[in-house]
Amino acid sequence: MYITPNLNRIKEMKKDDKIKCSCDICHGIRNHVILAVEETAGDPDYYMDINYDCIVKCCGCDKVSFYSRYEDIEAGGYDSDGNWENSVTVKRYPEINENIIEVKDFHLVPEMVSQIYNETISAIKTKSFILAGAGMRAIIEAICKDKAISGKILSARINEMLRNGYIAKDDTKKLHGIRFLGNDAVHDIKPATQRELFMALRIINHLLETIYTLSQASSVLDTTIDTYKEFKYLINAKINTPSVKNGTIISLRGLLGEKDCRRIEKNDFASFEKDFCDEITQGIIKIVKITQNKDSDGKNLYEIII
Repeated sequence: MYITPNLNRIKEMKKDDKIKCSCDICHGIRNHVILAVEETAGDPDYYMDINYDCIVKCCGCDKVSFYSRYEDIEAGGYDSDGNWENSVTVKRYPEINENIIEVKDFHLVPEMVSQIYNETISAIKTKSFILAGAGMRAIIEAICKDKAISGKILSARINEMLRNGYIAKDDTKKLHGIRFLGNDAVHDIKPATQRELFMALRIINHLLETIYTLSQASSVLDTTIDTYKEFKYLINAKINTPSVKNGTIISLRGLLGEKDCRRIEKNDFASFEKDFCDEITQGIIKIVKITQNKDSDGKNLYEIII
């Protein structure tokens, strides 16, 4: 027996109503208020359906977006209790996908990389999967260009990134996987799957954080120091603290203190101090001079000149 679908089961939407939907700023389901709504209903004598096109604003962050709810009464069905359930389709613009996670401290990523990254994200959201696959490859190209990584082809540049210490060996294999994904898109016009793109995006996000955003960790954490440039920067920072006065005579270890000395390997410290002394002798470093005296361990003592 056919039961006529009940139009009263339609979930009506009106201005100032609140609905729950995803927010790409708050990253989750949030209350949204309807700012405006346009209702379009089909002719009940021909085909029973109704569409609500709404402008909505997130109650958490005030982000305004477009929300469309389409109810197809004819394509509905009965639930286990014999009640009619309309077929419902919801669309958002800009399209929101919970699998797209933003990179923390994205402002630290250089413009040549961030522009391609943002365009690739837009391609994923609009389901332009061929462009998105090519974009993933282009992001790696842009990072190599930004870091002056040499090599005629991308495979060579990825391997060069490993040799320069930008990525780990396991990361190299993953980036080659993204290279293959991009090659298929560009040369074979083959769209990547959504699953492939989301995995590639996770790898790209990790790469951006490793190379750009997490490189700021040393300004927050006491990371190890393994280059002379970092050593020299730390010495300068110590000399410019209020506790260090003009004419102070001290060893480099005494200047750094125990907590900062532990950040430097013993062999590295000896090498860095030699380079430091060479720059004093050459007149490159002028805020410190080497004294004729040694400390109790036979180490050089330095006079601060500021």
